[in-house]
Amino acid sequence: MTDPANELELDIAELTALAKQSQRPKVEQHLQLHIRKLQTQLASLRDVKAPSQTIEAPKKAPAPATAGLYFKKIVNYGWDQSDKFVKIYITSMNGVDKLPAVNVTSEFSNNSFVLKIVGYNASNHELSMSHLMGKIDPAGSYHKVKSDMVVVFLKKTEGKTWSHMTDAERKVKESKESKMKFDDKKDPNAGMMDLMRQMYEDGDDEMKRTIAKSMYESREKQGKGEL
Repeated sequence: MTDPANELELDIAELTALAKQSQRPKVEQHLQLHIRKLQTQLASLRDVKAPSQTIEAPKKAPAPATAGLYFKKIVNYGWDQSDKFVKIYITSMNGVDKLPAVNVTSEFSNNSFVLKIVGYNASNHELSMSHLMGKIDPAGSYHKVKSDMVVVFLKKTEGKTWSHMTDAERKVKESKESKMKFDDKKDPNAGMMDLMRQMYEDGDDEMKRTIAKSMYESREKQGKGEL
């Protein structure tokens, strides 16, 4: 099969030779004009035949697969707030900034979030909260890794002050402080424990986690004679 590019090259070579031999200016101009047309066709043909080179974007390090991994629940944290953000501090994590960035991830909805830290001190850690005290903006929420801590920034949709982190914490707090009428013959502490037990049985995972933490702290104080 005849190669079109090769044929054009031969035509150009022959026309160029004729143009050099031409004695009449108009004939030479006509030949040169035709030569340029053929050269343009040849260039276009070569562009079509040339393999396209795809420039690949720099590849990001893949996020570690978390399915099937065991995560320790983070229960110790501090928090504060401003008009725009609620900030949660997970401290005592010296060197966490040495982890690959993809090992620390966060996901947000309008009333919950999950923070995962993979491979810190050969363990995986997770802090998750649902039924937050206020609505948040998922797109405006994020986390920041520092040398010894991870800070989660929850962007408020309203500038209201949060009394607690979650609705479950609020309910537990109110149940402790409410002035309920107990039977005179019944131990008030036993009545409180019954209430806490009922709330634990009826509550979701977040409620159960909060109540368990509260009951543990209460027992610790009793053991130290603070109550």
